[in-house]
Amino acid sequence: MNRRTLPAGRLCAALCAGIALSCPPSQAQQLAVDAPPNPASVAGAPFSAVATQQITREFTDGNRMARTVRVIHYYRDSTGRTRIEREASKQSAGAQATLQGGVDEIDDPVAGERYLLIQRTRTAEVFEGRTTAHLVQPPVTPPGITAYFGGLVIGPKDQGWSQPEPLGEKVIEGVRAVGTRREYTLAAGAIGNEKPIGIDIEQWFSPDLGMIVSKTGHATTGGGSSYRLEHIVQADPDPTLFTIPADYTRQTTAASN
Repeated sequence: MNRRTLPAGRLCAALCAGIALSCPPSQAQQLAVDAPPNPASVAGAPFSAVATQQITREFTDGNRMARTVRVIHYYRDSTGRTRIEREASKQSAGAQATLQGGVDEIDDPVAGERYLLIQRTRTAEVFEGRTTAHLVQPPVTPPGITAYFGGLVIGPKDQGWSQPEPLGEKVIEGVRAVGTRREYTLAAGAIGNEKPIGIDIEQWFSPDLGMIVSKTGHATTGGGSSYRLEHIVQADPDPTLFTIPADYTRQTTAASN
């Protein structure tokens, strides 16, 4: 079945943006460090891992609240094929917020296809010739530091960042990681704030995996956020993870001319 829909890149970007930024009004001023939307398609560097993203808030009475907002399962085989399974919180607050899955993504740079596996309808959206992945060889260059705050997406080239501070190397979850720290100043009045807001981000990246393995952020407003990659297994995952399940209905969108 052929039909025209959003290009795969735009659709996946919308999915990721929706998960990262669709926070309730009560949490609109919270800081969030972003999880990588897609692992790099690194050839010869298979792995599987589980990433957890948390948001914390500190109150003037000394109380502290932590909430897991997202859990992500990453898979990549030796050819560079990747799979991402996301579970996002549907509750506005609470340490026991329910995590729900929705759409799993498979990217095959060899075949030049991207699959979106929609769990609710047991449907596979197949985007032929629309993969956004490109095979790369390790070591992979670390990405710039980004963050989300008050509904703003703070990119690595935005004005307000300090110069990157190298933190050296260390081993995290059994892999070598390179650290960088940057501070961002959100100007007074940018989101209705009377005074400037300071944001401090520390990021640790594995050039061999091509993945951020740890990222933490703190704001002078008392909010914080963290991302950590755990349970890293550097071996080929089950090959069936990169194929469409037999009980899914296949819907194909060919590349535009």
